[in-house]
Amino acid sequence: MCVSGDNGHTWEVVGQLQPPTEKGPCTIPFGDIVINGEELICSIYHGDNRTWNQSWVLRSKDGGRTWGDRSLIDGDNHDETSLLITDSGRLLAALRLLQSAVPENASSAERQSAPLVLYTSDDQGRTWEPQQYLSLPGQVPAHLLQLADGTILLTYGSRIWECRGVVGRISQDDAQTWSRPFTLVAGFMPGSDHGYPSSVQLEGGDIVTAYYCSASPWYQRYHMGVLRWHLDMIKTVLSA
Repeated sequence: MCVSGDNGHTWEVVGQLQPPTEKGPCTIPFGDIVINGEELICSIYHGDNRTWNQSWVLRSKDGGRTWGDRSLIDGDNHDETSLLITDSGRLLAALRLLQSAVPENASSAERQSAPLVLYTSDDQGRTWEPQQYLSLPGQVPAHLLQLADGTILLTYGSRIWECRGVVGRISQDDAQTWSRPFTLVAGFMPGSDHGYPSSVQLEGGDIVTAYYCSASPWYQRYHMGVLRWHLDMIKTVLSA
């Protein structure tokens, strides 16, 4: 664990993250650290070198120097988890399922990855309830962001044959319902390693979404790409 007091120019190593249980030696943080008042909350997934199947949240009350006070989101068949605290105080978690049922005609790539599932908590992440699937098999993992107008933006990688790229959905009712999916960037080459988007909103309202890809028509080596776009572009598409 490292902390910085000067906006990332220098860093201090402050310790190691301890596993939440004795199940396996490996604990991996994932996604944004969210701020809940004076408390920081991060998601981790935990297991052994072959099975990542427990998704937890950990808390820090000293600026990230120590972490504990754990809560289990789901202890079976989940790993990479994106967290978001909404303006209403609700805590969202978009979890990557490791295995799930897939259609008989699914491609080998689709069979390698299950979909995203949304969990919510109304008690600061102490207890969690599964709500709904957010994507198709092969479309993982997620990033969650609440925009200035209250819209919640979900982005995720897509490795299904029909759309190899980055996909998004929006919710305008605190994650109760979601728009149909829309494509932000596509055309990545077959067999490419790609996805893991992360988005921020700029002061003027534009959104910048970053992703990585190993092979696209415009650059056939590992690279990070960024897309600058605006929510009105998507609303126009969704209302068509």
